[in-house]
Amino acid sequence: MNRLAALVVAHTRLFSLLALFSLFLLILLVTVVSREYREASRLTLLTVQTERMSVDLMAQTVNGNLMGALHLLGLADPQVKQDALHSAPSGDTPLLRSLEQIGSALEVTGLYVVDRQGEIHTFWGSGKSLTGVNVLFRPYVQNGLQGMSSVYAAVGTTSGERTLYFAAPLYEGYTPFTPIIGVVAARMNLLRIDRVLANHSDIALLLSPQGLIFASNRPEWIAHRTVAATPEWLQAIRSLKQFGTLFEHREPEPFPVNLQLPITEWNGNRYAIARTSLQWQDPGGNWQLILMENLTHTVPLSESVHIGLLVGSLAALVLISLFHVLQSHHRQQTAHLDLQRLLEEQATVANRKAQRAALSLRLQQCQSPHESAPLFLQAAHEQFALLQGVIYVRESDQCPYLQLVATFACQVRPASQLLPGEGLLGQAFLEGKMRLLHMPEDSFCTIHSGLGDARPSTLLLMPITLNKSQLGLLEVAMLHQPSASDVEELQEWVTLLALHLELRRSHLSLPNSVTTDSQGRSAC
Repeated sequence: MNRLAALVVAHTRLFSLLALFSLFLLILLVTVVSREYREASRLTLLTVQTERMSVDLMAQTVNGNLMGALHLLGLADPQVKQDALHSAPSGDTPLLRSLEQIGSALEVTGLYVVDRQGEIHTFWGSGKSLTGVNVLFRPYVQNGLQGMSSVYAAVGTTSGERTLYFAAPLYEGYTPFTPIIGVVAARMNLLRIDRVLANHSDIALLLSPQGLIFASNRPEWIAHRTVAATPEWLQAIRSLKQFGTLFEHREPEPFPVNLQLPITEWNGNRYAIARTSLQWQDPGGNWQLILMENLTHTVPLSESVHIGLLVGSLAALVLISLFHVLQSHHRQQTAHLDLQRLLEEQATVANRKAQRAALSLRLQQCQSPHESAPLFLQAAHEQFALLQGVIYVRESDQCPYLQLVATFACQVRPASQLLPGEGLLGQAFLEGKMRLLHMPEDSFCTIHSGLGDARPSTLLLMPITLNKSQLGLLEVAMLHQPSASDVEELQEWVTLLALHLELRRSHLSLPNSVTTDSQGRSAC
């Protein structure tokens, strides 16, 4: 969590942009998922409504009173049986009165008896009499002669009206196990079907097995096709005569909506589509009831957007809270680290003061630079990890050269005397400025130990001065570059050494021995 908090605080702008982008994606995703879920729920309800409407349609047709009455006539009415067997004269008055009473009670437009040859022997109904007309080509008559009751929807060839035809087998005896001697049939208009379809608020369609819209609560869609109008399909429609003369000289117009998808778009709106089959025993196949619902009205996009914005707002609050928690945690962690660092710095400062005090005390016990300088180098090695070092001291202001008073870890002893301006050391003494040199890998200097050799990375040249008085020079070699605080602390140490040298210079003097270097120069 510490890393995460530090990363978030360090890149606040980047994480803010990522958070905004993530919130946008979240709002978009929730909006889409919410709309799809609500649309799926509406589709489920529409499917249930479709099933219920199909039950109503079946109750008005196959399972209705009219079909029950036809079954009863075909089984139990002796007058109908005699009429089908031609044992009674065509247009028998008692039979006509009986058919009239039944037809009027059931609100049909026609009721008739068909013999085995498909000829209508007795007809009652409105319009032109069909007595003597052969209707054996009608599928509902063929179904009845085969012992099946059926409902058949067709368009009249002469009237052009959409009509439902009902048919039931007519048995010779009073049981369905006796021979079939004809068909009892009835016809009615589509008012009952239209009333059922009108209960749906959006689009309701009744499709024939051929894919033609036979009935709808939107009259403008009747006789439109929902399939491709191939030449073979069109020829089959015209040969069937089920739709009268509607398509003798024209092709049916296409329905503009793709009914194969459960949810589709049309005219800028989204529609849910549910369908179910009607078992009318049509030889061409099952009829279909299709209901469409305009989801743009029932599932408006604005509501899904509001849900997405609500979820996005909650997510934004969570992200803001999380950011504040991470920020607070980072501040606490930073304060803890700062306090720890301060304590460490204070401990370091106290330790260095203690080291300086110990060095000062030890230097005070030394009687000469030959004692204090080696002590200084040894202590500097322990404190600053220097690996080599030399100290030159100028015994008096009148002395023209500096004398070597101490070395540390030098395999080859340096020159015992050094003139100001001679080499890097002499130049550093002459300028009175510290030099920090970074040594290349192929430098002239090598650090030797029992385990091997190594080349230093840093060479430090530091004049030993006190009150602008040049007292000597310190040179040390290190494997690693010292930090600024280490250099500053080493300068403090050099100041202590300079103070000690100045005190000894004022009250003590070096032994009166004369030494010469390799060039023949003598000591002061």
